[in-house]
Amino acid sequence: MIQPMDNLTLYHGTDARIVEMSSTERQQYLKKCRQVVDYLFPFYNELASTFETVEKLYCGQKIYTQESLLKIKYGDKLKSIPGLYYNLNEKITMMQAQMNGNKQYQYGSFYLTSDRRIAFNYAVDSFAGGELGLVAYRFIQGLDIVVFDNFNPSTELLQSIKTIQDFASDEQQDNPVIFTFKDIDIADLLDEEGNRLASDFNFKFGRSFRYLKDVHLSLENAEFLKRQ
Repeated sequence: MIQPMDNLTLYHGTDARIVEMSSTERQQYLKKCRQVVDYLFPFYNELASTFETVEKLYCGQKIYTQESLLKIKYGDKLKSIPGLYYNLNEKITMMQAQMNGNKQYQYGSFYLTSDRRIAFNYAVDSFAGGELGLVAYRFIQGLDIVVFDNFNPSTELLQSIKTIQDFASDEQQDNPVIFTFKDIDIADLLDEEGNRLASDFNFKFGRSFRYLKDVHLSLENAEFLKRQ
């Protein structure tokens, strides 16, 4: 059931560097992220969506499995970078869902969550500049190992790649923060897919929401999870 207004407290996790950007700077950065993702995703998608039969031994018996070319050609090499194989596959899957019309992966809205642990995870994962930035960064990381045919990035794209790398890889600048929003009106919330909330919606379980009102974040109101 919907909680009383004075009990409806939601959270937002991000990185302090994003908050410190002007609106124009954020839009410019996101434009670079979108440019990188739009260029690299078709290459990764082709590898991930193309399957071949692989012969393996299991308990001394030959078995045959269908595996993606990404795993066949680069799986072991990607695993040499801790977490990259999983992270890259996750981001490819997310972009495939977006391409197929899954509204949950439409980036651009301002999100709040009813679970502080989710906000914590979002804050920690914002080191690359939010969800879209993280997709772009994982795709960029993969370029150290994965070789694409007909890969011919423009000078502008290479500059965008460097901007994202510089933002995401400087661990000294990584600065996750959480904001707490109190007395939220449920009329100002949509679910993750952009739908109005049902009258019997249960906020007890951890969920994320699109917030419809304009938001001005100030680091004076932030909870710093790691100070420099």
